[in-house]
Amino acid sequence: MALKSPIRIVGTIRDWNDTPVALAETDDGGASVVGWSSINSSWVELDNLSAASVAGLPLLEKARADSIQ
Repeated sequence: MALKSPIRIVGTIRDWNDTPVALAETDDGGASVVGWSSINSSWVELDNLSAASVAGLPLLEKARADSIQ
């Protein structure tokens, strides 16, 4: 499903091998896993990580999370 535009993060940003990941709202009212692309300076959809996996990851440090939101 397509991500809402502008992208809206649901919950907290997590740390996946030094990559910020989170859940983002979709047009159908659900959520999809997204990762922060430092190259594009935007969130991109990730197919290789489940929502359940994201929930189990450690929180991204607050200063870093605040800088990308």
